[in-house]
Amino acid sequence: MLKPLRSSLFAIVALTLFGAQSAESAPAFQLVDDDRVVLLGDTFFERAQRYGWLETSIQLQFPKENIRFRNLGWSADTVFAESRGIFDPPAKGYARMLEQVRGLKPTVIMLNYGGNEAFNGPGYIDTFIKQYAKLLDDLSSTKARLVLVSPLPLFNSGPPLPKPDNHNAIRKQFVAAVQQLASDRSLHFVDMWTPLE
Repeated sequence: MLKPLRSSLFAIVALTLFGAQSAESAPAFQLVDDDRVVLLGDTFFERAQRYGWLETSIQLQFPKENIRFRNLGWSADTVFAESRGIFDPPAKGYARMLEQVRGLKPTVIMLNYGGNEAFNGPGYIDTFIKQYAKLLDDLSSTKARLVLVSPLPLFNSGPPLPKPDNHNAIRKQFVAAVQQLASDRSLHFVDMWTPLE
């Protein structure tokens, strides 16, 4: 059950990204020959390292282009790089993450944040967006094209786990905030929420 679901999620990213318009109705996002794509974010991207379905789904949209992928996803990470600190403070993990991204010389950076931050509740949205904007500013020196990917809804796994409805209502507010950030900056936005709602 999980493997088909994972591959479906990755296909949603690829089809939504390359078949949809940006937040500002710009042309659909395109990859070009020799693009270097860095995946940066939380568990969704980190888990993609295991199977390669996301990269495959994207590459299938551009079969003739030579596209390289580097996955810097990190489980439970946030826009503050809290999980990347390991034994250091998050600020060191954040600096290390930026150094790694710059070292890869990306032409495209796909970012997936907001799922973990939503556990802090709707009152945390302003803090999240402020730091997300800082991260985008800090990545601007790469000159890479930036793509914001929405958080996913949580799925009902049945008892004894609680129904995720209340938390998903909060997550949906974070999705809207990420979409607004993409719109404000004229960045492409991948809505993974709507196809799975």
